[in-house]
Amino acid sequence: MLTSPAGAAETLLAVEGVSRSFATHSEMVWAVRDADLRARAGEFVCVFGASGSGKSTLINLVAGLDHADAGRIGPGGPMAVDPALSRNRLVGGL
Repeated sequence: MLTSPAGAAETLLAVEGVSRSFATHSEMVWAVRDADLRARAGEFVCVFGASGSGKSTLINLVAGLDHADAGRIGPGGPMAVDPALSRNRLVGGL
C-alpha cells in the first residue's frame, strides 16, 4: 500500500498493484504488471515509455475504459466498485 509523507498534498488518484494481461494463441502477455502510482493535488503526471510498454493500457484503466485483472484504481479515498463511478468522481462525466 502506498503511504503519504506528513504534510503531503491531498491524493487525487491512487493506482495500487494494478495488473492487466491479455491472452494470445500461445501465452499470456502482461500489458501492465503490479503498477503503483499516486497523483497529488498540484502535481503534473506524465506516463512515458517504449512502444508496447503498457502506457495506453494504464491510461485506459485509470479512465475506466478497461478493467484491471488485479489491484485497485480510484481517488485517494475509498474507490467506487464501478470504474465509471470512480471516473465520474475524478474527472466528471463524459
